[in-house]
Amino acid sequence: MTEDKPFKILSIDGGGIKGLFSAEILSGLEKQYGNSLSDYFDMICGTSTGGIIALALSIKTPTQKIVDFYKNDGPKIFPYKNTVTQLYAVSKQLLFNSKYSNTNLKEALNKVFAENRMKNANNLLCIPAYNLNKGNPTVFKSPFIKNGKNLWTNDENLRMIDVALATSAAPTYFPIHQINDIYYVDGGVWANNPTLCGIIEALEHFINKEFTIEGEKIKYNSIQVLSISSVNHPNCWSTKRKKDRSAFLWLKGNKLINAFMDGQSNYTDNLIKSLVTSNNTKIEYKRITHDAISSEIRKNIELDKASKCSIKDLSILGRETCRYYASTWNSEVDPYFKAFKTFKNY
Repeated sequence: MTEDKPFKILSIDGGGIKGLFSAEILSGLEKQYGNSLSDYFDMICGTSTGGIIALALSIKTPTQKIVDFYKNDGPKIFPYKNTVTQLYAVSKQLLFNSKYSNTNLKEALNKVFAENRMKNANNLLCIPAYNLNKGNPTVFKSPFIKNGKNLWTNDENLRMIDVALATSAAPTYFPIHQINDIYYVDGGVWANNPTLCGIIEALEHFINKEFTIEGEKIKYNSIQVLSISSVNHPNCWSTKRKKDRSAFLWLKGNKLINAFMDGQSNYTDNLIKSLVTSNNTKIEYKRITHDAISSEIRKNIELDKASKCSIKDLSILGRETCRYYASTWNSEVDPYFKAFKTFKNY
């Protein structure tokens, strides 16, 4: 007898150091439900900093260790903390290769991933990046093996640290990352919210398909998606400002990259809400995001601002957001943790 099951997806937005907000939410959920988050989701999707978190979760890195990664290594990865050094960094963006070296990022990622490769993932993975050679979006995937045959890509031998560097190579912020003669930049240029990537893969490869896993016949008849947002505060411009802005002013305060990352994330969220009601497949979709934040806190939160105040504000905001969604009186996320994942390569 074939048993109907939901195909479960965890999706994590990009956002630089703001990944600490997402990590705190995930850490709170892991403590709440008592198991590695890897055990609950068939697929994990993540872009940029969300891709780093997704990769780490797939090898069952404790979420508290991911939180510590941002708190301890974030200030080294993003070293420009005051107005003077930030202005210097913006000038560097305009005149030279990138605002930051990725040397400290590589060292920090090496402590998390060591020699793990995509084939070592305990979950199906979708990690967006952008292929500069072809001028096309790309998605790095862990193996999807059925009857001993890999039905997805040939990414299984790629090092996780290389995939992490590719998906997080934000244009003008970090250097372009090269893998096997191909140049990649941040997946946030087209999929900062990677939820749609996961849903498309699920609809194409898993929904209404039968699998025999560990002797049990399974048919995936629905999709459950838990989406973790980044800290989102739109750069609203006053009408008093001139329409034509210099490149320097666009880059100052990350206005350019925030515009396309926040815009893309919000549009994807709205698109999926429409998909949920119009698609024949049942899709349960929950997006965890924060309440409105004060102007004072907003000043401390940018994708590359890693001062003590910024780290503290992001950490508190993440914990408070998790407390709201995981509270017993609310329990909006409970349905995603009632059962473990079911898909395993075979």
